[in-house]
Amino acid sequence: MSLMLTQDELKKILHYDPATGIFTWRERTSIRVIPGMRAGYDRGGRGYIWIKVGGRHYPAHRLAWFYVHGRWPTHEIDHINAVRDDNRITNLREATRRQNHQNRRIGPSNKSGIKGVSWEKSRGMWRAAVRRPDGSIFHKRFRNKEAAAAFYRDQATRFYGEFARFE
Repeated sequence: MSLMLTQDELKKILHYDPATGIFTWRERTSIRVIPGMRAGYDRGGRGYIWIKVGGRHYPAHRLAWFYVHGRWPTHEIDHINAVRDDNRITNLREATRRQNHQNRRIGPSNKSGIKGVSWEKSRGMWRAAVRRPDGSIFHKRFRNKEAAAAFYRDQATRFYGEFARFE
């Protein structure tokens, strides 16, 4: 195998089903690998599937992109539905780091239940904040949570379009 994995080498070793996002082994590459067996594992417990090919570990979503498009992605690969092990090709798209981060789900520390909205106790107001593509934060304060949520939705859509996530 060459230093840089080629699409032909990948397709010789693995089969990818774009409808399910699942890779299966075509060849026996180690004592643990049986042809037809599902390939990949959750490396690091973060939900992403990784596959070891030619002594190197690859994220399955990047392998899927390479398998289908014949080129490595220029940027990151975003899971549209934010499910990290859903590697169906229709669920994958190229994204910049900022676009990929915008598509995250609400964090576990969010207390408002609305992405981008928080309560400012000291001011007694709701604060809506969205990070602009240039990295600066655009924010505004509101008397009610619904107005703050609407502002966040408008600004996130304005800055990130299809990458904006609200839940």
